[in-house]
Amino acid sequence: MRWLAVVLAWAIVSAPETHADAGGRQQPDAGAPGLESAYWRLTHLGGDEPTFQNSNREPHLVFYPGGSVTGADGCNTLRGGYTAEGDTLSFGALMGTLMACPGLPNRLDSRFREALGHTRQWRASATELTLLGDKDAVLARFQAVPR
Repeated sequence: MRWLAVVLAWAIVSAPETHADAGGRQQPDAGAPGLESAYWRLTHLGGDEPTFQNSNREPHLVFYPGGSVTGADGCNTLRGGYTAEGDTLSFGALMGTLMACPGLPNRLDSRFREALGHTRQWRASATELTLLGDKDAVLARFQAVPR
């Protein structure tokens, strides 16, 4: 009997996360993480793969419970707020340092901040976060780095 209780407990704990589809049927989540699950390193900005020189300021975002976000735009560090509800996402005013970064290619810092300002939705897999703008335009893609 004890063995059966252990097996049942293991089955409950190891069962995949589920969500209800439009018909009310339970469907497994495909391991999609939440925004707060990782350090998100920028891999694509629009259609470009960004290059940056200082790995200490690599473009990235880190989301925290309660709606705060930190990161870097390739030059300056950023701090501010975000609001996420379902698949919608928006960023509040972001404060940042004001360092000069001569030689930063293709206005990476301003384009990164601009993409955050135009973000309307997000999608995530186990390894990638995508920020979307109007009409589902892909603004930026990030790779998950577990925290």
